[in-house]
Amino acid sequence: MKSNGHPLTLILSEKCAAADTPPYELVKLMADMFQVPEKHFSLLHMALSDMSAESILSIFTQHNIPVKGLNLGMNLESVD
Repeated sequence: MKSNGHPLTLILSEKCAAADTPPYELVKLMADMFQVPEKHFSLLHMALSDMSAESILSIFTQHNIPVKGLNLGMNLESVD
């Protein structure tokens, strides 16, 4: 995973993409990359697990976390 100011593209295995929740390692990598404070780690996990933009926005708003340009339009590719 690299962040260079452009949208982040994730390529997941079929098993990972089909899982109900993202693997801990993915959440930890993203938390480290985007400097998510440890107290918000569970919110990141929820955002990666929940496909409802409305519920993500609602929960982040409840925690006073601004959300700009929320876009869940995914382009998922699976790899073996």
